[in-house]
Amino acid sequence: MKQALRDPILILLLLIGAFLIFANLGNMYLWQDEAETAQVAKNTLAFGFPRGYDGKNILQVTGGLGDNFIWVYHSWFQFYLTAFSFLIFGLNTFAARFPFAVLGFLSIFLTYRLSWCLFEDKNISRIATLLLVFSVPFLLHLRQCRYFSLTVFAVLLTLLYYLGFVENKKFSTAKLAICFIFLFHSNHGAFIPVFIVLFLHYIVFTFKNKDLKRLLTLCTLISLFTLPWLFWLKSWHQGQSALTFRHLRRHFEFYIRTTNKYVFPIAFFSIAAVIYMAIKRKWPSLPVHINKARFWLIVLTIAASIGFLLFVEQRHFRYIVYLIPLLLIIEAIILSRWWKINRYLTAAVILVLLLTNVFNNPKIRFPLFEYLYEITHDYDGPNEGIVKFLRKNANPQDIVKVPYGSAPTIFYTNLYVDSRPFFENETYPEWIVFRKDWIDGQGLKSRYFQEIARRYEKIVINYPDIMWGNRPEPGYHKFKTVADAPKVVIYRRK
Repeated sequence: MKQALRDPILILLLLIGAFLIFANLGNMYLWQDEAETAQVAKNTLAFGFPRGYDGKNILQVTGGLGDNFIWVYHSWFQFYLTAFSFLIFGLNTFAARFPFAVLGFLSIFLTYRLSWCLFEDKNISRIATLLLVFSVPFLLHLRQCRYFSLTVFAVLLTLLYYLGFVENKKFSTAKLAICFIFLFHSNHGAFIPVFIVLFLHYIVFTFKNKDLKRLLTLCTLISLFTLPWLFWLKSWHQGQSALTFRHLRRHFEFYIRTTNKYVFPIAFFSIAAVIYMAIKRKWPSLPVHINKARFWLIVLTIAASIGFLLFVEQRHFRYIVYLIPLLLIIEAIILSRWWKINRYLTAAVILVLLLTNVFNNPKIRFPLFEYLYEITHDYDGPNEGIVKFLRKNANPQDIVKVPYGSAPTIFYTNLYVDSRPFFENETYPEWIVFRKDWIDGQGLKSRYFQEIARRYEKIVINYPDIMWGNRPEPGYHKFKTVADAPKVVIYRRK
């Protein structure tokens, strides 16, 4: 660790990373998933455990609540972490995001440290960290009140301590067990593939008969603090899907496509490999000093994680965020080898990778500059507009009905929010929030909606009505206030 902190390049990258992660952190209001985490954390402060019901509002999550409204849809550590932040900084947007931003910042250092421990090559560590610090999709997810950065941090820490376990360092068994337990309670969906890979990697590359006791001790410790929760939370019920070939193929295509588009330019490096083969008449190989077993550790962790996600019901870029540092370490291995061949050409390639998406996407953009605009300017989204309007105009006992975005309204206003299926419950509360993307054309022609138009006063507020608020998915994220979207409409009962 001391050796890493002596590297002036790392210190510079950490300073840049701190600005990119923490700047303007509390400006943009929490979107639905973030506010869900924040509200459950708020309930955790009140009841001592993650709960989906605060005595007034129930967070609507299919299969997400157990007995006594206990939250069983996610691992719990994110809720306690957010609750602790609320305890210190109060119930606000900055406090909700701050602990995750801190873990994201620490993940920059862990990436440098992990790449060094894997390959003992300063160029690889520097390039991997540089690419990570300027990875806009990665930065967007670090600034979320959600488990994303927590998972990144936990996976990097687990891999780091696994290397210590392989080398049989002092207390390495206990340290690795703690890391695995931490990972499980951060994201049990990431825990499963990582545990499987590390277990098999140890058996294939390291295991000797004398190591059996250490391995059994490790597995026993992990099991004691994970299996009871696994069965109690019934984690295998979360995100199940029908195992059809079409489903698996579409998920595989999605993760390869998004990886190429936003993280690791597969097509670009494949073309470079073909050109190399045409010139050298041989397939590109790893540099001689690269430890093959440790290289396979990274590759197998990526492959197993994506393989696991093929069987999950939904597909989202956010599910592979914890793989970004690992993908960039592989990218750094390639670029460090190019650096030894031609420094000027490699420097140009790295500069293009940092500032543009030219190698990833035919539709040219400059994500870093867009991101810099976001963290240095004010952003207005639908959740902010709805919350500010209701805080100013609604009475504490009023009821508000919303087709989408219930969690931000609950967290920020403390009003009773009716978030049941919009047209299945023909109710007429004091307030109805209209969200155009969540009410289809047939609904607008329904008798119920006509009755709303008759009974209510229509109010248009000067905030854009965009579908998701502003989630961090790189293909959707809005870096500035959307100027050409329809405005949010709120109906007030006459």
